[in-house]
This record gives sequence, structure tokens and C-alpha cells, in this order.
Amino acid sequence: MRLLLLALLLSPSARADNAGTTAGQVLQVPLGSRALGMGGAFTPVASDLSALYYNPAGLSRLDAQQLALTFMTGLTDNNMQQAAYGAPLPWTGFSGSGYSTLAGSLLFSQNGTIEVNQTNSDGSFKSSSNRSAGGDFVAQLGYAERVGTSVLPLSGDRQYSLEHFLGVSGKYIHSTLIDAHASSFTGDLGYLLSSPDTGLSLGLSALNVGGSLKYRDYSDPLPTTLRGGLAYQTDLSGQRLTLALDSDYLVHEKIVHVNTGLEYLWMRTFAARLGYQFLQDTLGVTAGFGLRWRDRIQLDYAWAMSSGLADQHRVTLTFLFGAVAPAERARERAPVIERVPEHVPVQSLEDKVPQAEPARPRPAPESRSVPGWIY
Repeated sequence: MRLLLLALLLSPSARADNAGTTAGQVLQVPLGSRALGMGGAFTPVASDLSALYYNPAGLSRLDAQQLALTFMTGLTDNNMQQAAYGAPLPWTGFSGSGYSTLAGSLLFSQNGTIEVNQTNSDGSFKSSSNRSAGGDFVAQLGYAERVGTSVLPLSGDRQYSLEHFLGVSGKYIHSTLIDAHASSFTGDLGYLLSSPDTGLSLGLSALNVGGSLKYRDYSDPLPTTLRGGLAYQTDLSGQRLTLALDSDYLVHEKIVHVNTGLEYLWMRTFAARLGYQFLQDTLGVTAGFGLRWRDRIQLDYAWAMSSGLADQHRVTLTFLFGAVAPAERARERAPVIERVPEHVPVQSLEDKVPQAEPARPRPAPESRSVPGWIY
């Protein structure tokens, strides 16, 4: 009996005959220290590089170049490292409404080791060794921009402006399970509605749409996820409070999760976060904090309590540089207006008709002596 086949049959993410199972479970890990500290309620809040994993439309909220390095520990001896970079673009975007942003990330996951026991033909013990259980590599590239603005009129003279953002991203995942390998492509789509006048925002996203991983003869789809949420943000004398309610639905597993979170930011320097994840098997209470130094370096930490398994920890170090002024980010494409010929009265046209120049006397031909033999 082959050890690889046994491992595949025992793995819930690799049984092709078990309806509702998916592969690429690394794509369901709640990434981003700030997002995890808020219980994963980040779909309507997304405003940093974590937007790549929750709602790519939120990339439009980046107001500076960001380089983020994240280290994650959690279940048993599993660990992950992630590096991401994003930058506002000096371009008004395809729609011409501004806020265009490009970002990408690389994620490395190690699944620890597994004990492999070998037996002789008669069933007796032969040897035992520890081997790598495999890991995952995920590369992602995302783009977002503002696609338009609108006005919501209310009773009287009151009205609220609304901003609409769209974002897309593509992912490549390569997964290893003992000595079996599988690769696939998938994509994300996100929408963000923001009302600066009220502090409300709405986020919707469809993640890991399409693609599957095939380990030899066993194939399962990637974990397609639908997310949606509402958030409220208010600023008071250098302080900011953010409240968020989020939900995600795993399409193939038919499972619903509900997440809530809050963030308190003081003087744009210190942040405290708290969240709770409902209907989860392993996570519940989450908490975290953030420190920001001169808008250049940001340190975020998150902790998630786990029932029966090791608690999860996230640490993210972000470098910020090349800030872009809000007016420049909001710059829209100038309308193209065709130049209309100037209307000129007929009389003016007649006046502009060039007059014939007076004839000039031709110079008299020079007198030359002509030889007589020509005649």
C-alpha cells in the first residue's frame, strides 16, 4: 500500500468522492494582522495590502507605496511568510476617475513534518523517518480604481456623495502534499461603495473563482468564497473609531461565517483592535494592536484564540513611502473637447481675402551685342 495514496485518502481536502470538499486550504487562512485583529471583518474596511485577500477594490484606498512583510504561526508546526507591495499609479485609470492602484504578493506556507513508517512484506516494522508534509506557494497580482461617483439626494437640500470602486486580482497556487504536486490559477473580484459624508462603506467580493488542484488522480476545486459586509467610521479630534460587520459563504462547502470587529486609532499612531468570529470551528475571540511611526513604519500584531489547537499569531511590518496627495489621487481624466472653428462674419472673411499686389515694372533687358553670323 502506497503511503502517498493513504495520505490522499485520509486528507479531507483531497477526497474527490466527498461532496463539498475543496483543495488549497491556504487560501482560506485569514491573512493580514490588522484584519485578523478585527476578527476578519475587513471586506468593507479594506484599506491596506490585506485588501488583496478580502476585497481587491480596497486597494484604491492606498495613499502611499507600501511594502509589507508578514509572519504567521498557528496550527501545530505550520507557519507562513508573506511579502506584499502596492503603489498608487500616476494614471486616472480605465474609467478616468482616478485612484488607480497596482499591488502584488508572494505567500509561502510550510505544513511541518509527517512521520513515515515503512514495513516489510510480512508486515513487520522496517523503519521510521520524518518527512516534509509539503507546503504551498501563492503569487497574486491585483488592480483597483474608482469607477465613478454619484449623489444620493435626500429630503430638503441634503445629499450624500457616493464613490464606487472596483478591483480584480489573479492568483497562481502551487501546492505540495508529501511528494505530490499540483498547480492552478484562480481570480478575485471586488466592489467597494464608500460614503465620505456619512462614514459608511459597503464591501462585496467573490474570491478564488475557478480553478482546481489535481494531485495525480484526485482533483478538488479551490475554495470559492463570497464575502460581504458593512462598516462605519467616525473621526473625533485626532481619534478614529471603526466598526465592521462581515460575513463569508464557502460555496462548495455551503458554510456561512459571521465576523465582527472594531478598531480604535489614536493620533494616527496607536491602534487597538478587537473582534469575534462566529460559527467557526477553531477561532473565536481575536485581538491586536498597531503602532505607526511618522507615517513611515507600521507594526501590527494580531492574536486569535483557538479551541483545542494552538493559538494563532500574526506580525506584520509595513514600510510606507512615496505618499500621494489626496487631490492627486482623486484627479480625473480631463474631458476631450473637439476644437470648434471660430465663427467669423462674412464681411470679416471678405476683409481677410488677400489683395492682389500691384504689378511691378520688369527690369529692362540688358543690351548685348549679337554676332552677325547667327542671322
